[in-house]
Amino acid sequence: MRLSRVGIAFAVVCLLGGAVAAQQPAGAGVSLQVVPITPEVIRGQFVYSVKFLCGKIPEETGDPQDPASGFFLAPGSYLTAINIANPNLNVSNPGAPSPPLTFTKVALLTNPEGQSIGITSNTVSDTIGPNTGVEVDCTTIPNLFTQPSPNPVFFTFFKGFLIIRSPKQLEVFGVYTLKNVVFTSQGTPTAQVKH
Repeated sequence: MRLSRVGIAFAVVCLLGGAVAAQQPAGAGVSLQVVPITPEVIRGQFVYSVKFLCGKIPEETGDPQDPASGFFLAPGSYLTAINIANPNLNVSNPGAPSPPLTFTKVALLTNPEGQSIGITSNTVSDTIGPNTGVEVDCTTIPNLFTQPSPNPVFFTFFKGFLIIRSPKQLEVFGVYTLKNVVFTSQGTPTAQVKH
């Protein structure tokens, strides 16, 4: 049975109670979005391009709503989980077990225009059985590279695409979360959600 193609987005805001000193993190905005990824068929393969954002964007000194120099997204913690499921069954013999499906994945790091071109990881094969799945996330994407990026920001924040190629159609979803903390001018924490 195919997973339904439903995009879910919701936001949860929570404030921690108690007295808080000025500029101490106490409130957090949290955002979650689940995005179904539609493949392109290229040379007989289903190709999925899934955006990922991983790590922390520090805030500018004196203004926690602006990113620190060299960063171009809102300050906060970004996490991506890419869920891959194999919905394929043995169509020719429904009673027989379906063979496992092998697909490949490669990560591409992207940099802002005007900077050096991002690096590409090794192409790695993965195999999953019918009605099973696997997750690729911010802890496993760096493992696709034989060596870390020469840019030390790679360890703080990295973004790019995971390209998945499969001989059969898969169910692929990008799950994106962001948590950030914003302060008012009086130093009182307020929660803010970014989409």
